[in-house]
Amino acid sequence: MKNNVGEVLQELQKKLAENEGVIEVNQDGYVYQATCTFNSPASEKEIRF
Repeated sequence: MKNNVGEVLQELQKKLAENEGVIEVNQDGYVYQATCTFNSPASEKEIRF
Protein backbone atom coordinates (compact mmCIF):
# COMPACT_ATOMS: atom_id res chain seq x y z
CA MET A 1 0.00 0.00 0.00
CA LYS A 2 1.46 3.32 -1.06
CA ASN A 3 0.48 6.63 0.57
CA ASN A 4 1.45 10.09 -0.44
CA VAL A 5 1.97 13.01 1.90
CA GLY A 6 -1.33 14.64 0.95
CA GLU A 7 -3.33 11.54 1.84
CA VAL A 8 -1.54 11.16 5.15
CA LEU A 9 -2.19 14.80 6.08
CA GLN A 10 -5.86 14.52 5.09
CA GLU A 11 -6.31 11.50 7.35
CA LEU A 12 -4.54 13.29 10.22
CA GLN A 13 -6.78 16.34 9.77
CA LYS A 14 -9.85 14.06 9.74
CA LYS A 15 -8.81 12.37 13.01
CA LEU A 16 -8.08 15.75 14.60
CA ALA A 17 -11.46 17.12 13.52
CA GLU A 18 -13.18 14.14 15.15
CA ASN A 19 -11.37 14.79 18.45
CA GLU A 20 -11.39 18.60 18.66
CA GLY A 21 -7.77 18.94 17.54
CA VAL A 22 -6.32 16.42 20.01
CA ILE A 23 -4.55 13.20 19.09
CA GLU A 24 -3.00 10.59 21.37
CA VAL A 25 0.48 9.36 20.54
CA ASN A 26 1.78 6.11 22.04
CA GLN A 27 5.54 5.77 22.10
CA ASP A 28 7.61 3.42 24.24
CA GLY A 29 4.67 2.73 26.54
CA TYR A 30 3.90 6.40 27.18
CA VAL A 31 0.74 8.04 25.90
CA TYR A 32 0.86 11.73 25.04
CA GLN A 33 -1.93 14.05 24.05
CA ALA A 34 -0.89 16.47 21.37
CA THR A 35 -2.76 19.39 19.87
CA CYS A 36 -2.17 20.14 16.19
CA THR A 37 -3.05 23.10 14.02
CA PHE A 38 -2.57 23.60 10.31
CA ASN A 39 -1.53 26.82 8.58
CA SER A 40 -2.54 27.85 5.09
CA PRO A 41 -0.65 26.02 2.35
CA ALA A 42 2.75 27.44 1.39
CA SER A 43 3.16 28.95 -2.04
CA GLU A 44 5.50 27.34 -4.55
CA LYS A 45 7.83 30.34 -4.11
CA GLU A 46 7.98 29.78 -0.32
CA ILE A 47 8.76 26.09 -0.80
CA ARG A 48 11.59 26.78 -3.23
CA PHE A 49 13.21 29.33 -0.91
